[in-house]
Amino acid sequence: MKTAAASVVHHVVAVLLSTATMAITPCPNCGSMPVPYPLSTSPTCGDPAYAVTCTNSPALLFQSVNNTYTITAINTETQRIIIKPPLFFRNDTCVSNDLPYGGILLNRSRPFTISDANTIFYFNCSSYILVTLNCSESSLCRTYLNSNASVAPPSCARAPNCCSLRTSGSLTAYSIRARRDGCLAYMSFVSLDWNKPESQWSSPAMEIQWELPNEPLCKAQKDCDRNSTCAMDLVKDTTRAKRCYCNAGLTWDAVKGVCINIHVRILLVAKTRRPSLPVKVLL
Repeated sequence: MKTAAASVVHHVVAVLLSTATMAITPCPNCGSMPVPYPLSTSPTCGDPAYAVTCTNSPALLFQSVNNTYTITAINTETQRIIIKPPLFFRNDTCVSNDLPYGGILLNRSRPFTISDANTIFYFNCSSYILVTLNCSESSLCRTYLNSNASVAPPSCARAPNCCSLRTSGSLTAYSIRARRDGCLAYMSFVSLDWNKPESQWSSPAMEIQWELPNEPLCKAQKDCDRNSTCAMDLVKDTTRAKRCYCNAGLTWDAVKGVCINIHVRILLVAKTRRPSLPVKVLL
């Protein structure tokens, strides 16, 4: 049961949130898949810097440098998307079908990176790659290939060198490589619990994260809402671009894409420090 204090705080937050309005146009769903801010399926919705593609199928696709991958899940609170990793070229060959593209290569000028939650299995690797990866017979990759849970082609179990890697840092932030002078195939698992048996692992997937967006771009005040002002701020942005900066007393919520009352932010911080006041705020 809610305490009286919790009810009061909840009411105060609800009132303060009445000042939160959108300075951006949300994108429509892609089929049954929501497209939350800042993701954008057209120049007129979301933040175009976070562009994704909605096909006629319909399917929501993530664009790498020279390939596309299906998006299966989106988490705005953690700024993460889940994509399907590539299939194998054929069931009788241990070769990823994005080998001609060099694997997954992200554009460094875009606000996306490969998160550190992925465990990568590399298959069919040349010998020189052994110095940087765990390619022993006791590696998790080899254990997976030898299990009944493996969805990799049988040819991968016969191929030389199966290696494991946990993504982290600059080495894997923008690429998971597949190449003829390295490894010809790979598979990815998100938040893999190495202590669980292979039969309890989730399906192959890859997690991509995005940077929190800046305030929306604008050319004139009509591009902003009543809670923001179209202005140039060289302290935050040295590109001389104009953005819809929140008015006094308001602060930018980059997760929701709104200007909110600064007191809401204070109450939200208090929520994390005082679990006895279970304030849940939905914008």
